[in-house]
Amino acid sequence: MKRRISRHAVAFSLLLLALIVLVCLFASRGKQSGNAESSRQLSNASAEEKLPALAVEDSSTELPSVVQERQQEAEAAEARVEFDAWMNAYAAASAAKRPELEAEGVKLAVARKAEMLRLIETDPEQAIKRAISVVQRRNLPPSVRKHVEEHISNEGQLTTVIATEFDPQPKATVMRHATIGRNTYQAFTYGQRNDHRFNNKTIPLNGISIGEKFAVNESPLRVVEPGEFEPAVMKAARKKSSCPVSRESTEDNDNAAVVLEGSQLVYLCQSGHIAAYGDELLAAAMAAPPDIAYGAWSEGAKTLIYISIIYKDQTVAPVKTDMTAVNNYFLANSYNKTSITTTFTPTYTMSKNAAEYTSLAEIIDEARALAAAGGYDYNNYTLDTIRYNGGFGSFGGVAGVGGRNNMLKTEQPGVAAHEIGHNLGLWHANYWETTDGTTIGSGSNEEYGNSFDVMGNSGAFPHGHFNACEKNI
Repeated sequence: MKRRISRHAVAFSLLLLALIVLVCLFASRGKQSGNAESSRQLSNASAEEKLPALAVEDSSTELPSVVQERQQEAEAAEARVEFDAWMNAYAAASAAKRPELEAEGVKLAVARKAEMLRLIETDPEQAIKRAISVVQRRNLPPSVRKHVEEHISNEGQLTTVIATEFDPQPKATVMRHATIGRNTYQAFTYGQRNDHRFNNKTIPLNGISIGEKFAVNESPLRVVEPGEFEPAVMKAARKKSSCPVSRESTEDNDNAAVVLEGSQLVYLCQSGHIAAYGDELLAAAMAAPPDIAYGAWSEGAKTLIYISIIYKDQTVAPVKTDMTAVNNYFLANSYNKTSITTTFTPTYTMSKNAAEYTSLAEIIDEARALAAAGGYDYNNYTLDTIRYNGGFGSFGGVAGVGGRNNMLKTEQPGVAAHEIGHNLGLWHANYWETTDGTTIGSGSNEEYGNSFDVMGNSGAFPHGHFNACEKNI
């Protein structure tokens, strides 16, 4: 009996081992098949612009977000390659043939535009690197050009903008705006440009924009492309220019490099000086004071234009803020050193429905233009408020720190006082939450934590004064 049981046990063990081997073989074959399929899906990019290969053991175990991201990268690479190929074909075509190519160009430009907008917001450095050149853009037909990024190089200002959602709990969203002339952009910065010491100063800015989205180059300089300017313009700039690094004349220098510093053409005696001069400009801009010192900016008689707007699909005008109460609040906080005199505009109707606006910059520029057409130019006032309901953004108020503009989605005077406080240079009034119950122990900073100060709690209006530190700004 023992011997029989032993033979059965051996036979069963051999059968089990054979089954395990078969299962392993099928699993290995399935894994190879899955990897081959993943490789086929990722091979859409052209040989000119291959995506980096990612080691994937089993595509079925990838997180959905990773799969989606890889698919987006492959589609974006394909859109860029196809548009570049179309540009080359369009440039090589005869004048008679080019109109036939426009429809395809528009289709490809629109597909590429979506990817460029995503890059401007998430990776502005890459967006600038992948932009087409100034000359390439100039040679496109208008129907295609309007869907392609535009190069910007001019003098302007960066401002930190804080959007505050007050209900149910205060919550802040921080962004940057760039103002160049009468145009406002939502600015996306990287590297040293993220430093807030560049704010509220007129400095050279360059980069690319699509609509109101602006990828700001870290460097204040952009190398000029061959053929970008007329020879006579280049010659005149070169004649009166000396290298800002070596201080030597560049007029007869065949190795001279030319850059745009804002709107100005600048010649350097060699390309190796570009980085050095750019660093010099960045350091000087960070060290320079704001265009208007905070003391002078936060004190004195201020004038404010209060622009009321509705969207095309709205019919009810927003309720106006009691700006007399707001003025009284600033008089009390400043010991009568700061006053705000408000002028109210009629309510203007915007050109599009609420859902069609995708940035604050777009709303600001159109509202200001409508007011200017009605005789209320915001440049004739110290501050400008745009009052509206609904549409882009979930917040009660928005303002630039040290800037001139604020936006209100509520008539509450406490919110207006909070946003104008930002305009005059104030940040939020916070609270230090200690771990040991003392007032000076280790802990963490709680934004909006000071409930006795309008900059921490707009509901503290009108009795919640700015704190002592804020009153000194």
